[in-house]
Amino acid sequence: MTPPRSLPAFHTMRLIARQLEEDDIYSMQILHRNPDVMKYIHTPEKTLEETRATFTRVMTYPENHPEYGLWSVFLKDRSYTGWIILNHLDGTEDVEIGYRFLPDFWGMGYATEIATEIRNYAFQELDLPAIVGITLPENIASQRVLEKTGSPTGNRHIATVWMCLFFRWATGGEINPEPDLRYSQTAENF
Repeated sequence: MTPPRSLPAFHTMRLIARQLEEDDIYSMQILHRNPDVMKYIHTPEKTLEETRATFTRVMTYPENHPEYGLWSVFLKDRSYTGWIILNHLDGTEDVEIGYRFLPDFWGMGYATEIATEIRNYAFQELDLPAIVGITLPENIASQRVLEKTGSPTGNRHIATVWMCLFFRWATGGEINPEPDLRYSQTAENF
């Protein structure tokens, strides 16, 4: 179940991010069953079968969108830290950046470090006009990652229906300061 095209690998001072591979399912399962990791996302995946369903979905996404996908993120010593994704926000044309890291790697700047690389890829290589990030208001740590990764002014688009914060970055630093109300109309648009 390998995606049809390889995504680029990213190397930072401390991290390596490479395209998701078959063998990553066991690391992903450890990540996805952790209640602290999943606190703001959904119920932890308790079984390998649950994680396999998620894994299959993200592995097949590049079939229709070869420039997008999920990267497994490792320290330079090859320790698995988590993953980062670039994909379409469900039901929209917006491209979202998302990430999950094991708690042992929180608060060290790893998410910001690799999210910055993926943001640069989105703008410079894919020539995207904008990307979005989503977090719940209670998830302050994720908000900080998005603020550090994106606009220096920290512009946010707030959709109060779901109590989510939407961050939007645009090339050239242009950000529409008005809320993007598409996200607050129906659950199908979320």
